[in-house]
Amino acid sequence: MQHGHEAPAQLGRGRFLVAEEIGRGAFGIVYRARDRLAGVDVAMKVLYRDGGDATLGIKREFRVLRGLAHPSLVRLYELFADS
Repeated sequence: MQHGHEAPAQLGRGRFLVAEEIGRGAFGIVYRARDRLAGVDVAMKVLYRDGGDATLGIKREFRVLRGLAHPSLVRLYELFADS
């Protein structure tokens, strides 16, 4: 799914190799990427902008969704900042 923007090649200081954009949400862009440290494919949300309401919103979203478990939902592993 392309939305007119080129996906970055790497994120997380090279830990994640980005394959493609797979969606967009209220706070950011979601990419399919390879976690080189864990050796697995992941979905990774990257904020449109850093700081303020966006950061609080993504933290709140992570806390709420982290505890949910269902076969139709992805599992959340970690939240980190890459500045």
